Amino acid sequence: MWRTVAISAVHLVRCAYWRVWRPRTHGVKVLLFHPAYKDRVLLVRHRYGARELWNLPGGGYHPIKEDPVSAAEREVREEIGAAPVALEEIGTYYTEAQGKRDTVRLCVGTLAHPAVIKTGNEIAAACWMPVRRVLGKSDVARVVKVAVTMHAARRS
Repeated sequence: MWRTVAISAVHLVRCAYWRVWRPRTHGVKVLLFHPAYKDRVLLVRHRYGARELWNLPGGGYHPIKEDPVSAAEREVREEIGAAPVALEEIGTYYTEAQGKRDTVRLCVGTLAHPAVIKTGNEIAAACWMPVRRVLGKSDVARVVKVAVTMHAARRS
């Protein structure tokens, strides 16, 4: 409980900093498909930020220290405790939604063991959602819809 409160408090301080200084940041988001049900993607609800929205696992990284695919693999392991496989970068998403100037690399892959999804400090809930429902839902973050659209465009 106290860790969740601490994470939320740190996030509020970071958001205030971002709104004042508007730094350039880098992040990754990962569109993960279920290995058995290829039409389902993993969505998570974070314990900080826009908690009411379903989002993709991911987080920040430093391009000098690691590449986007390595960062995506690390973030998935940290957030949900599972190993992604066949990760590849599919595009870039730019946003200033939180006040910072964020360049987000979008990756796609499959989750090796879909039953091993943990919730905890960062993740409040997780679900496997059919791709066809993602675009029409109002409680799904914009970056999820962008990633699904980019992935579909690459496949056609």
